[in-house]
Amino acid sequence: MHRLQVIVEYDSTDVDHFIEIADAIEERFPNLMVNGEETEGGPAEGKLLFEVKAEDGRVLFSARQTGRLPDSGEILDALTAAGVSES
Repeated sequence: MHRLQVIVEYDSTDVDHFIEIADAIEERFPNLMVNGEETEGGPAEGKLLFEVKAEDGRVLFSARQTGRLPDSGEILDALTAAGVSES
């Protein structure tokens, strides 16, 4: 069975935040797999890098657009709003 995927692109300095978000997603949505894509060297142009996308490319959260890191609750809410089932 194919597990749905969430892709998180993040700066290497935000690895702890990625782990927190990934754990929250996988606890609430056991049918999802979180794929982290760590980038070295810091975000370009001094902008934050923490992008959360569904496997179909839909952006669920963008630190580039918001200028801040997400909290786990808003990512879980975005997944629910996108129609992801908790089972």
